Amino acid sequence: MKPTSIVVNLSRGEVIDQDALIAALNDGRIAGAGLGVTVSEPLPAGHPLWDATNVLITPHFSPPVADRRERSVDIIIQNLGRYRSGQPMLNQLMRDGIWTPEKT
Repeated sequence: MKPTSIVVNLSRGEVIDQDALIAALNDGRIAGAGLGVTVSEPLPAGHPLWDATNVLITPHFSPPVADRRERSVDIIIQNLGRYRSGQPMLNQLMRDGIWTPEKT
């Protein structure tokens, strides 16, 4: 991957070698990661990913919604257009809304 790449994993934590990911993040071989899943869930307090400044960790939670896939694809398409035109993303997480072990 390019050093400017951002890895996004929303599928299963085991899809990515987490130790290799941490090493690549720390060494600057990739720019960042967005993780909705990790190998251990919940991610234990004190885990190196919590302290990584170039990682966004979101809860792995999807409530049952009848048209979820269609709505998700629609938001992804809209956000691609917004990203390209420099507009703010829909449903963007703000720093003060991000859960961390310290907030429990």
